[in-house]
Formats: sequence, structure tokens, C-alpha cells
Amino acid sequence: MWQYEVNDFLASLDPLRLQLASRLGDIMGNQLGLTCKLRYKVPFFYRYSWICYLNPIKPQGIEWVFIHGKQLTNTHGLLDHKNRKQVSGITITAWDNKQTDLYLEILHEALLLDEFLHKK
Repeated sequence: MWQYEVNDFLASLDPLRLQLASRLGDIMGNQLGLTCKLRYKVPFFYRYSWICYLNPIKPQGIEWVFIHGKQLTNTHGLLDHKNRKQVSGITITAWDNKQTDLYLEILHEALLLDEFLHKK
């Protein structure tokens, strides 16, 4: 699922960030068939257009950033806009299986938005 250049990115991660990125990459690439390419030194995932990217953050964790995050409903309040105009993200510092369904709900909404914007 990961391309060669993305493997270099993964090799640069500490074990926690690697686990989180691998988990999210598995969901997006292997389960949902999104394509992943390294852009701006981080992995971006897309179907018709960029949907999201994984941004390593300090001190530990990954921010899962959605390109059109401000247009998502954010029903559960997981998305943080951080004073950004378009994108919103979820900061993940440990994988919580209880949150997986909520993460998938946000991702599916982002996929629907991507499809809608593509057809527009």
C-alpha cells in the first residue's frame, strides 16, 4: 500500500508514530482503497482529490488532517481547526479502539465530500 518514497517517511518515525501512521494507512489504503503519495514531506491520501494527510507532531503523535475539514460536520467534536481556514485535524497520541468508529465516520464523511466536489 505504501509507495517507496512513503516508506522513507515511515522509516523516519519513532515506534509510536509509526504504529499510528501504519494503522491509519491500513484503514485508508488497504480497507478503503485510497492512494497515498508523499507531498510536502508527509503522506497525503486521495481518491479524486486530496482528502487528508498525516502530520507527525511533537512531542509524540500524529495529526490526521482533513483538507476540507471545516466543511465536515464534526458531530463528535474531534476535529480541531487551530485557526486554519480550510483544514481540520485530529491529534492522535495513542490508538484507542473505542474511537475507531468515530474516526471512520469522519473519514467516510470526507470521502462523500470528495465525491460530491468531484461531481460538482
